[in-house]
Amino acid sequence: MTPERIWLDPGAPLAEVVARRLLAGRSRPYDFRSTLIVVPTLNAGRRLRYALARFAAESGAGVLTGPVVTPVQSMTLDVNRAGIADPQQSIAAWVTVLEKIAIENFSGLFPLPAARRDPAWTLKTGKLLQQLRRTLAEGGWRPADLVDLESLPLSEKRRWEDVSALERLYLAALTTHGLADDIAVLLRHAEEAIPPAGIQRVVLAGVPDPAPVSIRGWTAWPETLACEVLIPWTADQADAFDDWGRPRVSVWTETPLTWGTAAPCELVPTAHDVTDQVAAWLDSAGDSFALGVPESRLMEPVLAGAALAGVDAYDPGGTPVHRHAVGRLIETLLDWYREGSLDEGLHLLRHHDVAQWMVRETGVELDRVMREWDQYIESHLPTGWRELTEGVKQRAARYASLARASAFLDTCHARLRSDPLAGVLGILQDLYRGRTLQPGQPEDDAFLKVGRLAAERLRAIDPMTEGRDRLSSENALQVWWDCLKEEAYYTQVASEAVELEGWLELPWNPADSLLVVGLNEGAVPDGRIGDVFLPDTIRGVLGLRTDALRHARDAYLFELIARQRQTRGKVTWMVSRQSAEGDVLMPSRLLMQVPSGDLADRVSCLFASKSSMREPPAPDAGFALTPLIKGTCLEDPGYPDHLSASAIRDYLSCPFFYYLKRVLHTESVAVGKPELEAYDFGNLVHDAVTVLFEEASLQACTDPHLIRTALNDRVSSLMASQFGHQRPLQLLIQEEAIRQRLGRLADVQATTAREGWRITGVEVDVSITVGEVQLCGRMDRIDRHEKGMIRVLDYKSASKANPVSKAHLGSVKDHHPAYRILPDGKKSWVDVQLPLYLLFARSLYPDAMIEAGYVQLPKAVRDTAIEVWKELGDSELLVDSARDCCLGVYQDLRAKRYWPPDPSRTWRDDYAALFPNGIEGFVQPAPLIQIAEGAP
Repeated sequence: MTPERIWLDPGAPLAEVVARRLLAGRSRPYDFRSTLIVVPTLNAGRRLRYALARFAAESGAGVLTGPVVTPVQSMTLDVNRAGIADPQQSIAAWVTVLEKIAIENFSGLFPLPAARRDPAWTLKTGKLLQQLRRTLAEGGWRPADLVDLESLPLSEKRRWEDVSALERLYLAALTTHGLADDIAVLLRHAEEAIPPAGIQRVVLAGVPDPAPVSIRGWTAWPETLACEVLIPWTADQADAFDDWGRPRVSVWTETPLTWGTAAPCELVPTAHDVTDQVAAWLDSAGDSFALGVPESRLMEPVLAGAALAGVDAYDPGGTPVHRHAVGRLIETLLDWYREGSLDEGLHLLRHHDVAQWMVRETGVELDRVMREWDQYIESHLPTGWRELTEGVKQRAARYASLARASAFLDTCHARLRSDPLAGVLGILQDLYRGRTLQPGQPEDDAFLKVGRLAAERLRAIDPMTEGRDRLSSENALQVWWDCLKEEAYYTQVASEAVELEGWLELPWNPADSLLVVGLNEGAVPDGRIGDVFLPDTIRGVLGLRTDALRHARDAYLFELIARQRQTRGKVTWMVSRQSAEGDVLMPSRLLMQVPSGDLADRVSCLFASKSSMREPPAPDAGFALTPLIKGTCLEDPGYPDHLSASAIRDYLSCPFFYYLKRVLHTESVAVGKPELEAYDFGNLVHDAVTVLFEEASLQACTDPHLIRTALNDRVSSLMASQFGHQRPLQLLIQEEAIRQRLGRLADVQATTAREGWRITGVEVDVSITVGEVQLCGRMDRIDRHEKGMIRVLDYKSASKANPVSKAHLGSVKDHHPAYRILPDGKKSWVDVQLPLYLLFARSLYPDAMIEAGYVQLPKAVRDTAIEVWKELGDSELLVDSARDCCLGVYQDLRAKRYWPPDPSRTWRDDYAALFPNGIEGFVQPAPLIQIAEGAP
């Protein structure tokens, strides 16, 4: 069959000029049943059929179309698809082969053994080999054909020998299941060169890159068949195309592009900007417009921009199953089966359908389960699911709901382990049993479509789990989900909805105005970099699509798309510097294929500094938070009835901080924290040092080794009790840090004992009344000297030692009330802990001399020491001033003064999520101001 090139008007819509060419000179009714029409994509075929029907109707006739197919489809048009393996069955056959081979016998392909020859490896390798065969088949090649190529080195020949041997095993595996390979069928029919029955004429309609295997087949078809190659371009540039309408590399990659590069180009920094720019373009586009998205990673921002402009748009590729709730559940179950980690367990608990199922089966309250989960994770830092389940069993009295929920998930995991595929299907059946669906509801329709796709994929793979070369349940599950997750389901779209089209479809769109979003390298031209099997040089030898061929094709389409709208509309190229995922994108090389004199300006435009990636906008409040009064302790006229040293410290730091923490009781939960936070670290230190009082033998011990041993034993016991015996590295490091600090404390404690001090109390609760307020607290440690002196101490395990005076007194600020300021007016109270400890101790030991201080346990162990605040013990003015400060705080709390906040406070650490830019604009203070002024 010899092609005849026919030139079409490049300035007119392609579907229209092709349709008019086909109809020209033919009698009515128009009958094309003996004509094979070849188009680049199925969507192009749809547009061509529509144009044929419209033009025929205008002349008062009908039209009968024959086959309208893509180039590869033309080779197998008459093939009976029954008995040909679908993609899932093909991958399943590959997996069975790779699962059973002795990999050392294929050292040419696998010079090194796989690190983990598990289902994930077999699946990935099988898909890679099948895609390799498909790529070769586009050029009419089989792996065995490459073994005899003289241009390949010996190492490459050995690799292809192994690939060929594996292919034979794969084909044999399909045969055992009574299936044929679709690639083998394609190659056989291309070689047999038998055209479809009843075809007398072949028309290649605007096909810029037919697969080489198709050209090989067409060339061998009988000369009696007429073959027309319709090329939308001018005849005076006939040398720019070969006989089959393919753009020549020497012309299209080296010649400046005048039509496409003359069209306006918009460079946007980020995917977020794409949304705004698309919306702005649509607002001025007119009635006849189209959107092209060759860069698939920008599909979501484009859809968002269309919605912003009030345009109903949709992705013709549909929605992948893995984005549906059922798909996410299946994926989570697979991850749960493979990993069984805390993250997967949490994902299951949070999945709406699983949560509802669990409530039905166990009766647990989901909110309670999640609260207990947060509490357990924060307190015990389990490293894995097993550690969590064992831990909650041991603490079932405290974590009753979580224990039942974890047992429920363990049952699910056991089902998956027993039979992975049956386990997943059984869980899905139990979970959705009894669900009522209402056709016509979008959510239910999507559920039905996903369910049907899952069932179809399951039926296809079911035969592969039987017979000699059967697929194991685990591999069957892996293959089933891998094929199912990329299946697309389609929701109902309005008839006027705009379709987001790909690059090859754009020449067939008749719209006057066209916006092409994502004219980026890798999308236009599309490319494959670093192919380990078929690098570009070998592709050239084999006649496959190379980077240069793709460049030539896309350069031609670039020119054609722009030229089509030279007089009847406009085309705009939009280039993004970032994808929706944040990946860096480069402008297409086509945009720089300009005359040499214009290149500098074009580079400056595409890489201008003003188009560099911008920082995200500063957080702003969508609405101001309104402080809560009703339902809090503020409704109690007697609130507060007592104060602690820590509560006073919180109020002194910021009245509004006190409100958030002590009135609303809001706090963040450190779920997923990798190690002990400062609070946890300090609690462990406090719990460990109690051994110095609890073991009588240590009361007067002056041997630091014995003290150190007792402290280490207590640390080991506490860590094992709270975190189990299998602790992660970061906890082991922190445990060693505690040991080091307490090891130095052993030396300090031995010295203290030699000086005549004995610990007489730890964690001592006490309260006193000062004026109108009851002050209460818990003293970490009380020491008595053999001469009767009392010393009250508080353990401090911060990274750096903070001197006692600096921890309690700070500089005076304008907003500080008078009760905070010392009599000399030079310092202001920031904490009153040790003065209160002194007052507490006086109530217990009224006749003793009393001093107060810190046991400093900083990261630098050389600074470990007992630091007494001498000035406090020597100055009654300090104690009286601290007492006045306590009374002042109490009066403010009685008056419910929680506003304004301390202007010097930063909110980066506490409540940062609520106030990312400070508190201004994020809070409506009126309720707090009104209650402080006595308003109802």
